[in-house]
Amino acid sequence: MRLEAARGNRSGLHTAITRIQHVNAALDCSLETETIQLINELLTSIPRDEVTSR
Repeated sequence: MRLEAARGNRSGLHTAITRIQHVNAALDCSLETETIQLINELLTSIPRDEVTSR
C-alpha cells in the first residue's frame, strides 16, 4: 500500500487495499486499527486525479 501511494498510483492502492480486505475476510478477522488508520491516511494523501502507469 505504501509503495503504491508513494508512486501516486491510486488504482494500485485500491487494489492493494481490496486484497488485504479479502484476505482478512477469508481469515474471518477484522483489520487492525493501525491498518485502518494507514489506509485512511494513504487514501487522503493521493489526489484523486493523479494516477501513474509506470
